[in-house]
Amino acid sequence: MHDRKTPKEKADALFRQLKAVPRELRDHIYGYILSERTNIVISAERFERDNRGDLSMPKPALLNTCKQVRRETAPVYYAVNTFVSSSRMTTMSGRCRSLGSWHSRIVREKT
Repeated sequence: MHDRKTPKEKADALFRQLKAVPRELRDHIYGYILSERTNIVISAERFERDNRGDLSMPKPALLNTCKQVRRETAPVYYAVNTFVSSSRMTTMSGRCRSLGSWHSRIVREKT
């Protein structure tokens, strides 16, 4: 028997299953998935323009799936990883401005 669901229907079904898992456990899963083995280097060369034209660092694809997943995963992503800046970005305010407004709020909240 063939599964006739579209890729979107399959993804929606998987997401519904994930939402049934308690938030605390989802955060552990997200932390495992999003944890990098090495420091994430913030450098001018790595920035790219997002769909609004703002400069931002590339993010894991999981953060771009939907608003709810982004709201849940972004704080985990920034909490479980270590970010270091290159010597070409000299001031914290300059780093925050170059990260974009959403990322700047996270940096301010964590400092």
